[in-house]
Amino acid sequence: PPVYTHPAQPPVVPTQPAGKPPVYGQPTPTPVPVSGAARFGAPIAVVAGLVMAAFAL
Repeated sequence: PPVYTHPAQPPVVPTQPAGKPPVYGQPTPTPVPVSGAARFGAPIAVVAGLVMAAFAL
């Protein structure tokens, strides 16, 4: 089980994707739709990481 806790820590790295939104904020023209998908994906990854961390704890 302890070994499983280690892999659960890396998911915490998804905090970087959260920093992506500012980048998408710069290009408002076409990247808007693409950014929408990325914006959705980032939160999902963060939530998944939090859930995994919670489960690991």
